[in-house]
Amino acid sequence: MKAASAVQNVDAVVANYLCTGCGACVAVCPQDAVGMVETAWGALYANRDGARCVDCGLCAAVCPGWHLEEGTLPQGVDPFTGRVLAAYICQATDRRLLADAQSGGVATVLLYHLLESNEVDRAIVTQMPEDGTLRPRVLVTGDRQEIAKACGSKYCPVPLNAALKTAIRPEEKLALVGLGCHIHALRNAQVHGLHKSVRFSIGLICSGVGAYGHIDHLIGRAGLSRAQVVGFRFKSKKWQGWPGDVAMRTRDGVEHNLLRAAFVSSRSVFAPPCCRLCFDQLNVLSDVSVGDAHHLSDDPAGASLVLVRTQAGLDALGSAASAGVLKLTPVEMHEAFGTCQTIELRRQAWTAYTRLWRQSQRMEPDFGIEDRWAAHVTRRAMAAYRRKLMWTLRVAGFGSPEQARRAQERRALAEELLASAHPVRLAKRLKRILALSLRALRPPASDHPGRTNQAAGKDPIPPKETKL
Repeated sequence: MKAASAVQNVDAVVANYLCTGCGACVAVCPQDAVGMVETAWGALYANRDGARCVDCGLCAAVCPGWHLEEGTLPQGVDPFTGRVLAAYICQATDRRLLADAQSGGVATVLLYHLLESNEVDRAIVTQMPEDGTLRPRVLVTGDRQEIAKACGSKYCPVPLNAALKTAIRPEEKLALVGLGCHIHALRNAQVHGLHKSVRFSIGLICSGVGAYGHIDHLIGRAGLSRAQVVGFRFKSKKWQGWPGDVAMRTRDGVEHNLLRAAFVSSRSVFAPPCCRLCFDQLNVLSDVSVGDAHHLSDDPAGASLVLVRTQAGLDALGSAASAGVLKLTPVEMHEAFGTCQTIELRRQAWTAYTRLWRQSQRMEPDFGIEDRWAAHVTRRAMAAYRRKLMWTLRVAGFGSPEQARRAQERRALAEELLASAHPVRLAKRLKRILALSLRALRPPASDHPGRTNQAAGKDPIPPKETKL
């Protein structure tokens, strides 16, 4: 079922597990009839108050979970790669900023530069505050320190677009940093004449977020309890460099680390259904798309792949490079889409999940993608995708948080064991353990970024506990 007339409000989107938790419906509702609630299994879904709703249809009109407005995608362009004017490996020249960033520090540097050049007045960003809530916080700010605190991806639901409800000032120019679903919602809204104040968008390349339960799972894998942890980062370079490992700060100020492999192997267990059906993991509707430069750089300081999609994006990136705050290295398209972002695997996954979803007789998202852009999927691969989708729908149907938690924990541990047994991954894991062992034999250096706590003004300390 694709008919737009069948979607009058967000209820149908939520009932079919298509809600992305972006918060766009909250921002546009004139009656304040829509809020966001956390589900039993850790997703963030829209919740409509039928008593206040006047059936204006705006929430459905902007919702990216079930559609893109017609004409939003460029005609004749591969929707999985999008239009690309240039591709670069990028790195911030400020070494301190680079050390705190998830990869190359591009999003932070671009926001700084846009603010300093008066191209924008404020930016919409997401922080993971160190207050023990372990939930992201969205804010609209022009403060460099607040923007710096927002560095790093949050692989969990973020109601980013909800900030557009009250944050906009008359004649203000905004920049927005978000995932594909956030920018899809923005483009849907702009078709209807809304949110025109957002003048620049930085799109984060995404492989899907996870339910909030993934945070609790990783905390448990580190041997900690949720009550102990006040700060959480999905990827931190402070321990052993880019691409980063999970980092958790406890109430005593100590940082605990967990190998990235635990995050990677378990993330699929916590993926919501809407992420399985997302074609736009490369954020094709943004001005620039930014992600890790996997296989294109081996610099432990980190590097970003940047896909420039609009003239505004090209101008901003070129201006930042001319100002000396960004270092750009051109990269070939086949490298960007091949070894780095594995676009054909992403295309295959979307094709398989979409076909399986169609068979389930649930409401199917209408993104306007022609059949010619789909991939060939073998029977064996289809069976694997079917198992993942069935698992996702099973968890989404749980009404009890405890039931969902137990099921997710068992599945995540099983996935980690399978990943560890894979020959290639096992070799990488052993190589990393060897590197850690050799590092442990070296005398500690006082200026090692993973062994300091400058923000708290404490003496250098090693991580209290390391989980392999």
